[in-house]
Order: sequence, then structure tokens, then C-alpha cells
Amino acid sequence: MFFIYRTPKVYMDTIGEQSVGLHVSFPFGEEQVFRYGAMEDVLELLIRNPFREFSVRRLRDITDNGSKTTTRAVELLRQLGLVCVDESGRSKRVRINRERVTIPDEPLFALPQDEFREPVRAFVERAREEVPSFSALVVFGSVARGEADRRSDIDVWVLIDGDDLLQARRTATDIAVELGERRFGDEGHRYEFEVLVESVESAVSHGEANDGIEQVLAEGVMIEDSDALGRVKDVVLGEADAAEVINDE
Repeated sequence: MFFIYRTPKVYMDTIGEQSVGLHVSFPFGEEQVFRYGAMEDVLELLIRNPFREFSVRRLRDITDNGSKTTTRAVELLRQLGLVCVDESGRSKRVRINRERVTIPDEPLFALPQDEFREPVRAFVERAREEVPSFSALVVFGSVARGEADRRSDIDVWVLIDGDDLLQARRTATDIAVELGERRFGDEGHRYEFEVLVESVESAVSHGEANDGIEQVLAEGVMIEDSDALGRVKDVVLGEADAAEVINDE
């Protein structure tokens, strides 16, 4: 979710001073430039993955936009200086222009609604210490999109870099239940967690089956990163061979 302020330097951000921001020169090259919905889809994906390149075909597939629409979105974003396009290979490779994006040093500030940051921090701290072979954590769903309300669950995806998946799932579920009874903030709100836990192998398998993990990793807010998560993304969001990634563990 972005708010756009049309000044000589446009700062696009979510709520709060430490949110993700984009610096855009004004005037824009095209009057209706921000009316293309595909632009926001592509921009969100690239911001969530600032050190990763995507082919236009993968951008199309992940964002579920048409080929012409995606190509047009990329071209408009390039005109604004928000993306870099490498045309040296067989296909165009697109990445965010990191000189135009401000990403908080603290990943929790990438969550648009600040009331969810404290419970997420509590979950991360416990998961890091208690979940066997804990490796990475992503918040996805309405909380990641900035569309959550008091009835919304906090959707959390946890990656482990080990084989004890059953115990990791049990531990993560226990943490979710215990934190669900805890009150946060000045008003003492409770928050429900919905937790998914995967190993590298199971995550890659789900990615090949195209059963939803692609959207989790494409649109989710990465709170805890790791090399293992990078390998999973190479398969799910990129074009790496799943067998090679699993064998590299």
C-alpha cells in the first residue's frame, strides 16, 4: 500500500517515518502513470525482494497480470527511474532501483500498521530461540498488505533449515497459542496467529506444486532472512532447479 505525494520529490510510503519509501522525480513522464494497477503489483514484488532480479515472464506469472500489461508496467516504472532493466541477456531482467528506495533497517517497520509490530516482534524472538533449526520468517496476508483489522489473524510463515519439521511445527503452534493469550499495547489487545512451518525441502516441493507459497514469498514482509530462504526463493520465485537446491543443503 502506497500513498503518493506529488511534490518536486515524491515520497511514497506506508504509515510512519520509518516505512518503505520511494523517491520519484516530478513531473511524471505520463499523466495517468499511476493508474496502471500492474505497476503497484510489480513494484510491491520488487520492493519485497530488493536484491533479486526477475524476468518479465516471471513478473507476469507471479503478479497474475497479462503479458502486455506487465511489459507496460515495467516500461513506465523504468521511465520513473524506479526499476533497472538489464537487456544484455536473452530476456530482460528487472530489479528495483535501490538508489530510489528507502527500506527500514528494522524489518518490522516494513509492516504498514504499527499496532501489529509488537506481537510480531514477540513471536520472532521466541521462534528464533525455541523453534528447532529456525532459519527465516515472513509475515504475509492482510497484515503484510496493511489491510488488517482487529479481527485479522497474523499470518506467519517460518522456514527451518533442518529435518525436524514435525517438532518445529509443534513448537511454533505452542508459541502462537501462548502469545494469543497475551495482551499487547496500551489498550491490551490480543492477537491470533496462523503459523505455517516448512523445511527447505517441503517449501520447494510446495513451490513446484504451485499451491500458494509463491504469493507468500512474493508479497510477504521478510522479518528474518537467511541463506536457506534465498535458496527457496531461487526455486519458487526464480528459475533454479529444485533438485539442485535440495541437494545443496
